[in-house]
Amino acid sequence: MKRFSVVMVLFFLTCIFTSALFAADNLELSIPLPLTGTQAKFGEMEKKSYEIAAEEINAKGGIKGKKVVLAFEDSQGKPEVSRAIAEKLIDVKKQPVIFGDYSSSCSKAIAAVANERKTPYLVVTGADR
Repeated sequence: MKRFSVVMVLFFLTCIFTSALFAADNLELSIPLPLTGTQAKFGEMEKKSYEIAAEEINAKGGIKGKKVVLAFEDSQGKPEVSRAIAEKLIDVKKQPVIFGDYSSSCSKAIAAVANERKTPYLVVTGADR
């Protein structure tokens, strides 16, 4: 079920943001997840789900011929770090959509930035932590 959700998120992204995301040869997306700290095991599970989805998509030729390339940012499970990551992804990397992170507090921090910057944010999980 989780893998299906990830595949649907990636599909949704490509449908909405084709022009911005396909300007390069690859579809490059960065995802904030808790890769260290007390929530790291959950972040690693989600990371693996994203990687499996990307492998499946790329094995079928990618999305409109573009290879999905994922990068992961360590939020450490801390809302202030999640917020900083979201700001960097939107303001510096110009990523047109944000998704990911694990806990509700981190998801809320990212949602605040996304709302301020008028950037779509897809919450994949939101565990109460």
